[in-house]
Amino acid sequence: MKKIFTIQALLMAGIITATSCKKALTEKVYDFISPNNFYKTEADAIAASNGVYNMLLSFGFYKQNLWTVDMDADHSSGPTWFMGSMGAGNPQDYWGTPNIWNDHYVMIARANAVLENVAPMNISEAVKNRTLGEAYFFRAFSYFDLVRLYGGVPIKVATVASGADLFTARSSVMDTYKQIISDLKKAEELLYSAGDQRTGEPGRVSKEVAAAYLAKVYLTIGSGSLTGANITVNTGTKTVWGPFTIAKSVVAGMENVNSQLYYDSARIKCEQVIGSNKFDLYQNWLDVWKISSRNQGEHMLMANARSGGLSTDDLWGYFSAARPDGSNQGWVWTTKNVYKNYEKQDHRSLYGFSHQWTVFGTNFYFPEEDTEYKTDGTKTYIWNKDYDRAYVTKFANVSSQSFQDNDMPFPILRFSDVLLMHAEALNELSPAPTTAAYTPLNRVRARSHATDAPAAMTKEQFRSFVLEERGRELLFENNRRFDLVRWGIYLQVMNKMSVDQFDIVKARNARNLLLPIPLTEINTNKGLEGKNNPGW
Repeated sequence: MKKIFTIQALLMAGIITATSCKKALTEKVYDFISPNNFYKTEADAIAASNGVYNMLLSFGFYKQNLWTVDMDADHSSGPTWFMGSMGAGNPQDYWGTPNIWNDHYVMIARANAVLENVAPMNISEAVKNRTLGEAYFFRAFSYFDLVRLYGGVPIKVATVASGADLFTARSSVMDTYKQIISDLKKAEELLYSAGDQRTGEPGRVSKEVAAAYLAKVYLTIGSGSLTGANITVNTGTKTVWGPFTIAKSVVAGMENVNSQLYYDSARIKCEQVIGSNKFDLYQNWLDVWKISSRNQGEHMLMANARSGGLSTDDLWGYFSAARPDGSNQGWVWTTKNVYKNYEKQDHRSLYGFSHQWTVFGTNFYFPEEDTEYKTDGTKTYIWNKDYDRAYVTKFANVSSQSFQDNDMPFPILRFSDVLLMHAEALNELSPAPTTAAYTPLNRVRARSHATDAPAAMTKEQFRSFVLEERGRELLFENNRRFDLVRWGIYLQVMNKMSVDQFDIVKARNARNLLLPIPLTEINTNKGLEGKNNPGW
């Protein structure tokens, strides 16, 4: 049986206890962990690296607060009491927003500690390389989130214990990206390939994961800096749905950047990952979400949860149509507009949404026009406009269906994302879509039983189709808002929608392009000079 790597709650801190003041002064302490008495063995190095992984299941990452950022997009809806802060463009009203900044810098601090202390250790080359590679990767991973959410941020590449300045000024957007790219290149050089025993248990980052993230970074810069381009998005208001075309903006901080150069770099990295043959799509879309499929197949990186312990999440509880007792519902769903963006035979629609569910003792079906869901042979279901909600099923397969004790790992990176990035990059590098660009796009669609993408599309049509395909394939996997922002169309899309069918306010202004830096950071970090992001 394969051993699957799960994130452990490893805390790099010791507790000093004493029974009297005299003993506290005279007794030698053995249980306080510091760099001087901890980094001794390979097990210590691995434990320190596990402490970095552990942050993925903190509140500021995938336990809750990071994926809630994706509620601030056109595909997400929910009850007003849940969506009224982040989902309505009011991140300062959400208690969890500061955790995103704080926990990312905790991950960075832990990665820096690993880099400083593991490098001089006398341990096997394989463990040292892997551990250092993981630290470089997660430092880049954190800064990639931060730069997309906050713009240029303070860059810290050393611990305070090593003498680094506690107060750091913000770097520019592109300087932050340069640090990210540098770290990912080092990670790729040090890490081993997926399947190599030196990579460790399934679930750990590999050389290919670092390469895929380089592609993601390059693609983000390429699309953000692209000028003179249009893109068409399928969205709608409460009553009207359809495509509309937007002239994209250049993302702030990416002015005068060579878009083609970064798109070509993204192409190279995608082809490197695809050509490695280390990852592939599951033939059946339903297989992607099985418990037995975790950390393998197309799952390149996951935030692994574990029921019955500290490393849990509640993805199942937030996204499920109804909890087993029938008295409550999930807090996140899509609008019917998103559901309409799929072909009917597409498995991501046919099986990807809860078409029938029971709540408060009443049986409901979704959507209104699909009357075949009125009965399941034993129960009769009714349609009600207040429950016309498209709940996803991808987070349903958990070991324990109990509130706040679930083990559904968050899918951070899937191979289908790499294929869609490859299609996008190839399209942007050619005057018109090529057969090579269609191939990865249709590979994703074929797996889900969708028809091939329309033939003979223009470059603009292909660009728009890939963006919408990313929305269909990666729904609620923390990509939609990032995609809208990197393309420079976030404000236009949200303001076109204005208010969704559940009366969630989607209208936004320029300040919503970035999150507010926590006030505690503004007040304590002298390098920020008391300045927050524009409008906050």
